[in-house]
Amino acid sequence: DVPTAAPQRVRGSAIDSTSISLSWSPPPPSDQNGLIQYYSISVYEVDTGTRTQYSSTTTTMTIRSLHPYYTYRCSVAAYTVGEGPQNQPPVIIQTLQDVPTAAPQRVRGSAIDST
Repeated sequence: DVPTAAPQRVRGSAIDSTSISLSWSPPPPSDQNGLIQYYSISVYEVDTGTRTQYSSTTTTMTIRSLHPYYTYRCSVAAYTVGEGPQNQPPVIIQTLQDVPTAAPQRVRGSAIDST
């Protein structure tokens, strides 16, 4: 049967401007309803509305190649013969800021006085 409870203690943090780290604990044994085959991780990019799915056989995951200073909503579900519920509420993580990728354009100045 599928798990009847979500993974517990889901935590996340930004590693740098393009990577986040997630960790969690399995659902309680009485709610696993079989051997957990893997965990399904859903990462929703709030700024663009893009959702990406990942899987992990462990209770930690590092997700790379993200956008600098974007907000991500992450949830985890356990999978036995089917997928169980996702943790609620999702974990909100914002990647760190980074240096600009381009130089300023159309910079103008004017003299305030003659000295």
